[in-house]
Amino acid sequence: MVSHLIEAWQSNDWPKLATLLAHDCALSWFEEGLVHGPDAVVNRLSEHPVSVQGFELYLSYTIIKLRMGDRPVLVKVVTSIDAVMLLVVVAPPPGHHRIRFTMAYDGSRYRGFQRQPQGGAIQNVLEAALVKLFKHPLSIHAASRTDAGVHARKQVFHADLPAMPNHLADLLDRMLPDDLHVYGAEVVPHVFHSRYDARKKTYRYRLIHQVDPFLSHQALVHQKLDVHRLNTQLELFVGCHDFRAFTVRNDKIDTVRTVYAARAFSLGDETIIEWIGDGFLRHMVRMMVGHVLHDLCHDVNTVHAMLAEPLKPRRAMMAPAKGLYLHDIEY
Repeated sequence: MVSHLIEAWQSNDWPKLATLLAHDCALSWFEEGLVHGPDAVVNRLSEHPVSVQGFELYLSYTIIKLRMGDRPVLVKVVTSIDAVMLLVVVAPPPGHHRIRFTMAYDGSRYRGFQRQPQGGAIQNVLEAALVKLFKHPLSIHAASRTDAGVHARKQVFHADLPAMPNHLADLLDRMLPDDLHVYGAEVVPHVFHSRYDARKKTYRYRLIHQVDPFLSHQALVHQKLDVHRLNTQLELFVGCHDFRAFTVRNDKIDTVRTVYAARAFSLGDETIIEWIGDGFLRHMVRMMVGHVLHDLCHDVNTVHAMLAEPLKPRRAMMAPAKGLYLHDIEY
């Protein structure tokens, strides 16, 4: 596949390139931070003469070095386990460093992670602090765009910065409110992408069993559950499934995901529901938790039918955002 891509670029054969690019691949342009489909990218590339400068083979991906007009472009080609090809096009400015940040946050008072036009999102706060620190316009790209009210113990985002000062994580952290905490910053290769390079994500949902005013925005108060029955129900989600019934309806996206593990366990006086997967759709974890809790409390089983017939319309059960945490991300 890589050799055919290089051949298409060398000959500027845009129809061939459009055919080679799978419709479920994603391409992200550095200066825009937007995801484009194959047709849009082919149109963008065809605006200027493109020449192939070379390529580098790595264990899990290939880098194709292009020049588009006077501009260098790196194309990262990744073939995942299920053979879906992912292209990430990046063009960092000369002299910039790509920095990977690690952070935790209490999402209670924010409008989610993703930047909002009216402000109030975690991305708005982080970008404003970085612009103030570097006196330079920039944008960040996160591994997960958590919903309003969702928390994180480990969120990863990257940015392309004109310098890498000592103790960058501490410098940025001091500029943030107390409910946002940046605890790591490191230089990574220019082709690294926080979202597309993530191999596994772990989410945890936190249940408490008596009212605690100090946890009113950090956990869901719920009756005690039989953990054995809960785990039996959670096993239904493990594996590769079409999770269309557990997300917001969007016919333009692939709704097949792989859940590697789903389990419940007691932690002190709390019950934790943990999900590990290759990626999660919008509201997917909250809807899975919502249906599991509903089924156990009403002694029914809606989950099996929803996985077996994902296209059939059903009433969605969604657990509140406040109990959900992005717990870990693996690269």
